[in-house]
Amino acid sequence: MGETEKSEPEDCNSRTDTTAELERFVRAQLSQTTLLPMSVLRSEMSLYTARFPAAHRALSGGVSNEAIEEAVCAVGGFRLNNQWPPNSKPEAIYSSYTGNDRIDQMKKILFGLFEESCKLRSNIFRTAVKSEGIDLTENECKKFLKEHCDSLAASWYLKGAYPAS
Repeated sequence: MGETEKSEPEDCNSRTDTTAELERFVRAQLSQTTLLPMSVLRSEMSLYTARFPAAHRALSGGVSNEAIEEAVCAVGGFRLNNQWPPNSKPEAIYSSYTGNDRIDQMKKILFGLFEESCKLRSNIFRTAVKSEGIDLTENECKKFLKEHCDSLAASWYLKGAYPAS
């Protein structure tokens, strides 16, 4: 019975260590990129655990997709509810806001447009942004779209959502 009492706090601590390490990792990943697909997040996690022994100890037991999503939310990120192009395999894509009101407003508009369709034209985005009171030059519009999207045949697709050819 004494061993059960000792193992419970260790299990709780290991869950706390795992959660803290996972949140630390997710926060770092979200700060480095505008969009983060689950597959990229998992690849980066493998590299991360190989480089840092403490991370390996904390995360070596395996981390569920649900635990990753909880960590994303805990550090201020969110999961996009985007549409997917035909012949693509849907997966979770995460992002976070920057704290810059103008950029965050443009992100909300962009992600909202991708909830309605899997692709868009730059003039649609620019019009939507303008209707919210944000005036963008064509160069600013293209720069923002390049940070968040891939372009193919005059259409923009959310990064991570278009199948690689």
